Amino acid sequence: MKNLIKELGGDFINLFFSKLCLDCMNVMIPTEKNICVHCQLQLPFTYFHLQENNPIKQKLNIKQDIRQATALSYFQKNLQNFYKE
Repeated sequence: MKNLIKELGGDFINLFFSKLCLDCMNVMIPTEKNICVHCQLQLPFTYFHLQENNPIKQKLNIKQDIRQATALSYFQKNLQNFYKE
């Protein structure tokens, strides 16, 4: 019963304070966090794992002795609008 009340309360709050995708600003479903699935699938891969001295490793090496560093994809706010132009 408590879970039902908690879920209904969360749904009611989402009616007025919906979580928006950081990229496309569309309303996200409750299981999505920060970026919607549609925008996630459009993110370009970095392929940094194939580079010995990639930009992420260079930036992190300034403060610590880092052996490996990588990033899965690039993110730029409003990336969809970037590709449309």
